[in-house]
Amino acid sequence: EDIPVDIPTPPPAPGFDQFELHSGLNLGLTELGLVKPTPVQKAALPRAMTETSVALQSFTGSGKTAIFLLPILSRALDIVDDNRPEGNIVKFIIVSPSRELCMQIVRTAEILLGPDKKWMVQQLIGGANEMRQKRALKDKKPVVVIGTPGRLAAMIRGALGVHHVEMVALDEADRLYESGFRDDMKFILFHSGKKVGDGGPQYILTSASLTPSSLRKMSDEWDLPRMCEIYARAPNKKATNEDRNRLGTSISPTIDHCFVSVDPKHKVDILRKTINALGAGKVMVFMNHARRLKDTLFRLRSRGIDAVILHSDMPKTARQNAISSFQNGQTRVLV
Repeated sequence: EDIPVDIPTPPPAPGFDQFELHSGLNLGLTELGLVKPTPVQKAALPRAMTETSVALQSFTGSGKTAIFLLPILSRALDIVDDNRPEGNIVKFIIVSPSRELCMQIVRTAEILLGPDKKWMVQQLIGGANEMRQKRALKDKKPVVVIGTPGRLAAMIRGALGVHHVEMVALDEADRLYESGFRDDMKFILFHSGKKVGDGGPQYILTSASLTPSSLRKMSDEWDLPRMCEIYARAPNKKATNEDRNRLGTSISPTIDHCFVSVDPKHKVDILRKTINALGAGKVMVFMNHARRLKDTLFRLRSRGIDAVILHSDMPKTARQNAISSFQNGQTRVLV
């Protein structure tokens, strides 16, 4: 015999209850370990939740993604719960400059929504099968789309209607303003929210390096509404006053930074000595020339340091294997 059981809604994560989020996000918040709001979340979320347009600058790792994702998903769940007629059209757009960032945002959104509601979010990124994305839009009828500028613009010209969009989030907004994205961004923003009333859609802009002057340029070119501007200050205590002014807003205060000037031919040896001297368990090495990767890999391995390389020309399987071996601790260094 089937006996109906009422499963209580999990309580909101401590600290996040002040924002009056939809209860459907509580389990996901706990799963993501989002227990206590960060300072920038405390400053920005109350404004974002009241449909105020917000421009936020804060360092990487300060919790910027939640500032647009939580209000969007909370309102999206309200729409779906109420069975509103607009529950089968796109109401929220998140634009990010790279496929990797989009995929990361989508994964976070799906965890927050849970398996029963993750259909509400659709990823639209370049490099993926466009026909499958069109079918997903038709079949799933998502409320939220997350994508890169080029693919979003292409979809808006065809399968994606955005005239009823209520909120537009621009992740890494200053990068989206760069020349390579400019035409697509103007097209996306021109068409988004045309039918939501005189005020237009709400905007949330986030970036690690946004400045008042760059925001003014974006606002003028994209015809953005007046925004609540939040600039988080987190200067590196070891920097000079000049460096603090220039870099303080984008450098995480939880990371120590140092700069070592060496002869190019000694770079790998200094890298190896630094890794050993610090006793670092996991190391990521960024290089500006792919042709130097194999030589660096060989020289690190020849001195007993487990390393793998990662670059865009590698087959997808090889890239996935490299990342997996680094994540699970099989490899110490990712170059």
